[in-house]
Amino acid sequence: MSNNTKQWGAIIVMIALFAMIAFVTNLCSPMAVIVKNQFGASNFLAQIGNYGNFGAYLVMGIPSGMLIKKYGYKKTALMALVVGIIGILVQWASGAMGFAVYLVGALISGACMCMLNTVVNPMLNLLGGGGNRGNQLIQTGGVFNSAAAVAVYIIMGALIGDAAKAHI
Repeated sequence: MSNNTKQWGAIIVMIALFAMIAFVTNLCSPMAVIVKNQFGASNFLAQIGNYGNFGAYLVMGIPSGMLIKKYGYKKTALMALVVGIIGILVQWASGAMGFAVYLVGALISGACMCMLNTVVNPMLNLLGGGGNRGNQLIQTGGVFNSAAAVAVYIIMGALIGDAAKAHI
């Protein structure tokens, strides 16, 4: 496999991660409808998962940069994906274990998104060779990021269906 083919593979993965970041980050708002019905939470409490997701950025921003410095982009991205899987499993378990577990899952998922955000932007620029080409890749990733942000509301709307019966 040529070096050029490997580079395009990495670019496609980074753009897919860029889209995943927006999808998971925007998943919190539709999940609030589910949380409200599942746990009988108020509108305010249902949005706390959203706050937890973004609160993770406050906690994980600097540690994410330190992970990149110590382990590099690839290993940090893989660590972020493992953290994301843990976050998904914790949120899934919250259906049986309660609202507090859901909030912990939102915080863990937010940590994953912060780690991925820290990796994806500079990695796309690096893969593009910097300059205009790097910026073009970042803008292309931004298109997929925005498309995934819109898609999450469409997909969740279709999956939730009757909001009164929505459960995790």
